[in-house]
Amino acid sequence: NGEDAAEAGRAAERRERAGRASRDCPYLDTVSRSLLDFDFEKCCSVTLSPNNVYACLSCGKYFQGRGPNTQAYTHSLEAT
Repeated sequence: NGEDAAEAGRAAERRERAGRASRDCPYLDTVSRSLLDFDFEKCCSVTLSPNNVYACLSCGKYFQGRGPNTQAYTHSLEAT
């Protein structure tokens, strides 16, 4: 079927593009997709606050904060 072949071609192109992006971005390989779960309420894993919460793409935990002296900022420095 012509539509199936076209879809297969688009899928192959997406995989190739993703492979190039992974080679171009040094941080994409640090993302642990298996640890990420966005299906529950986002609360800081330290303060349990739901305000200004960000997910760590390396460990999958949520941390609160914007700017220095926050849980998110501190974790980002510890995780590197």
